[in-house]
Amino acid sequence: MSRKTRKLIWSAPLVAVLAVAGALAMFAAQGTGNVFANPLPAAPMNLEVEAADGDAGRTTLVLSWDAAANASGYRIDKADGLGVVWETMVTADDPHMRTTYTDDTLTADDSRWYRVFAVNSHGVGPVSNRASGTTDKKVNPGSVMNLQAVPNPNKPYTQIDLSWDPPNEDGGEKIVGYEVQFHNGSNWGNLANATVAFTASVAGTTDQVTLTTKVKITDAPPTASKLDAGDKRLYRVRAINGPTEVEDTQSSATATAALGSRSKEWARIEGMTKAATDPGQVTGLTAVNTGAAEISLYWYDPADTGGWNISGYVIQAHRSGKKFPSPPTIAAIEAATFGTTAPTLGGADTAANPDNATWYQTKSTTGSNTQAVFPGIVGRGTTPVQQLWTFRVYAVTTDDGPDDAAGNDDVFRRSASASNSASDTPAERDINHDNDDGTTPALDPLAPLSALTATTSSTKKKQIDLSTTVSTALSGATPPVEQFAYRIDYSEDAGLSWKLLEADTSTTDFSEDRIYEDNEGLEYDESRSYRFLAIGSSSTDLGPSSPLATGTTQASVHPKAPTGVMASSPSLTSIMASWAAPKDNGGQPITKYLVQWVKDDGDDVAEDSDFTTNTDTSIDDDATDDAMAMGTFDIAAADALDADTVYVFRVAGVNKLGTDERPDGVGDTTNVPNWSDPVLFSTADAAKPNMVEGLTSERATDASGTSTGVNLLWNKPSDKIAIDNYDIEVQDEEGDWANPKDGEDSSKNRTLYTDPDEPEMDEMRRYRVRASNGAGHGEWAYVYYPREPITHTHVAAMGTIPAQEVTVGMETTVDATMYFSDNTGATYAAESDMEQYATVMADASTGMVTITGVAEGTATITVTATSGAVEAEQEFMVTVMAAGLGKPASVEAMVVNESSTGEPLPTPGVTVTWMDGENADVHWVHLLDLSDWSKLRSERIPGNPSPMTHTFLNVASGTYLAIVESTLGEDYDYAYKAVVVE
Repeated sequence: MSRKTRKLIWSAPLVAVLAVAGALAMFAAQGTGNVFANPLPAAPMNLEVEAADGDAGRTTLVLSWDAAANASGYRIDKADGLGVVWETMVTADDPHMRTTYTDDTLTADDSRWYRVFAVNSHGVGPVSNRASGTTDKKVNPGSVMNLQAVPNPNKPYTQIDLSWDPPNEDGGEKIVGYEVQFHNGSNWGNLANATVAFTASVAGTTDQVTLTTKVKITDAPPTASKLDAGDKRLYRVRAINGPTEVEDTQSSATATAALGSRSKEWARIEGMTKAATDPGQVTGLTAVNTGAAEISLYWYDPADTGGWNISGYVIQAHRSGKKFPSPPTIAAIEAATFGTTAPTLGGADTAANPDNATWYQTKSTTGSNTQAVFPGIVGRGTTPVQQLWTFRVYAVTTDDGPDDAAGNDDVFRRSASASNSASDTPAERDINHDNDDGTTPALDPLAPLSALTATTSSTKKKQIDLSTTVSTALSGATPPVEQFAYRIDYSEDAGLSWKLLEADTSTTDFSEDRIYEDNEGLEYDESRSYRFLAIGSSSTDLGPSSPLATGTTQASVHPKAPTGVMASSPSLTSIMASWAAPKDNGGQPITKYLVQWVKDDGDDVAEDSDFTTNTDTSIDDDATDDAMAMGTFDIAAADALDADTVYVFRVAGVNKLGTDERPDGVGDTTNVPNWSDPVLFSTADAAKPNMVEGLTSERATDASGTSTGVNLLWNKPSDKIAIDNYDIEVQDEEGDWANPKDGEDSSKNRTLYTDPDEPEMDEMRRYRVRASNGAGHGEWAYVYYPREPITHTHVAAMGTIPAQEVTVGMETTVDATMYFSDNTGATYAAESDMEQYATVMADASTGMVTITGVAEGTATITVTATSGAVEAEQEFMVTVMAAGLGKPASVEAMVVNESSTGEPLPTPGVTVTWMDGENADVHWVHLLDLSDWSKLRSERIPGNPSPMTHTFLNVASGTYLAIVESTLGEDYDYAYKAVVVE
């Protein structure tokens, strides 16, 4: 008996009395004979399933049932659909004595079947009634929150960004998408991406999202309904929460019912693109003397066009000493004729050859739009003189919307001006770049590069190299001055418009090696055009443009081969593979992977040549440039892998180039992917199913309760491996196995089988069930019908033997039969791994294991149950404690009617005798009247007197309990004896 520590608020006698009273109550409840007269628990009754209260009812079902006799827990199974294939939700070793269970793994309007078994240490009892429940139907989700419509930051004049938060109430299912519409002036219509599903096309989402995810899309309509600057558009958005249809009071002609229930109320908002403004100022305006009596202008388009495309330019000029013409008014721009030929400047101050002029230049579809040439500037008189001309340029935008019948609806806007100056003849240049030496030689202008090349970089795939081998000098100098510095412009539209790339190459390596590397924001397959303008003594002293040169970055190629490929076959109908994505995607994102497999040619070596006869169908699997990719490829049953066979597997990435190679490994060899190194895998490792779970048997009955045979119930294995069918067999009198009822095919892809063969009176049957797939069979699970008494010999460990405590020199016993199932006829053995601390001996037939404490310490006890050729083991820990307080022994109580001297007593007495409790410092002896516990008599006996006896006098008639308690400090132990006084 384990030691106890007395609670200090109780007296020692009362603690002992209460402990003994509790023991008596337990003994009375057990009665006589085997406490577990029926070892298996009864079936749970009245299983009911209902939807949970409130909003939880759309996702949660609540089970309830009546408690089953002898149950220590319950196993709960579930089945979807018609309740044919079952699986375990709560296992048989569940420790909770529950009679309710909450299943919150469903969706709205979802049905599920349930069944419950009571369990205890002896096994699983009969099944309850089956019951199904259905969650509440979902309702419409709430309205989306915080709907906003703002101009797109990158294209504010033509696109509008919509964003919103999901509804606060999802209506019982996850939000799976949104319906987005705009009003076209007469009715509502869907945007191009009207139904926003949670896929990669919506920023920040890859699957169903939670209610905390913000959604954002862009209204970027096609040309037919494009947005212009300042356009307003009315939008409405509502949420969709799944496929179940409910009343939809706000449906429209374009709504798709299959998308599920939607918000009853649309969220509406008006959005507007950025209002049109005047275009920004042109930049980089440069006036260059490009020959005798010729000036060229170069500039860049405004960074902000004001909402419309640039349609042309207004160029104004004046000679030194004169002024610009008045700035062009919008009315003048609207009335002007935009031309393509610049006017002749200078000469007599006439309209034909003015000292100042305004020219309207049309935006060209060929040539450069940001360049103008003024040739043949006329001098004054007969003596050429240097003329300084100043220019300014305005950008003009024209509304490209529809005009009225008179063509007067276009809106013109112009930018502020940008100015620069140049002379029509070369200025005097100090070629030594020091102070003016007084000479005024007639020098040619800065000469352009006469040869410029742009080529794909040989070292970097996203780079264009610009180079020249011409050493261009300033003519007229002695010696010639070599030109090193240039301004570099680039164009992305073949020279129609230009942008600044490098302001001055003197700060780059170009000045030395004549090669300039352009790798600013370039991608594969991208072309650019370039022009160089020579720089003189200062960055504003520019020469004319060089000839144009166009270069292209490296063309896209197939991705490099994936690496780290591994493959295996979890079953004969699937391949599981993983690999590292190519380090080089060939210039374009990988859009998918191509996989192939084929039987090895017999040499167990992975070779590309194995695929020349490949007849399997390869499988495309969407993928990206992720560092690691993996997938499981299901194979059609007709093409299932062969068992215990070696296969070769390989994978290739595919980008926008696609592939012309056929799945059999041959085809157009001009466009083939880069395959990985092939690897081997064997179907010998294909997983067989595990043993079925929870197999049990019960009597089958019809609606009237008449027996119709034997029901076998089980659950599919929890390993989730694919199962083709179940094999079911019954054992005959000779011990042979066959399908139930000779010749009947018992393979059923379900988890219930009824053997219609009615058992004879007192007939014991043994059934077995196993799962099967292409890789083989799982282990058999066995069950008897009827299941009591258990007579089969498939012994197995059941539960866990609890840890034990024993005192040095003392013994404790364990009934090992309680911890092994199917153990009828089994024999038992036990051993200790530390006999210096504890020894053990097992009764081979009864299974009673006796442990004896030898010395203080711990030992592990192993108990083995053997039934036929089957063995099962249980291990448990035993702790040996030092000897301490011993309990009183040989307690006796007898009625006495005379004193020790033989004198008669007027009333009876009770004499209590006992053997001392070892090491006790005090003994208490109590006499408890079982009819009235308040009449407790106690006496304290110090030490260990000999003889150990005490007599209570004047004891009335009744039934008493004599209790002797030994104590040592705070420890105590006790023994008792009942006595009746007549």
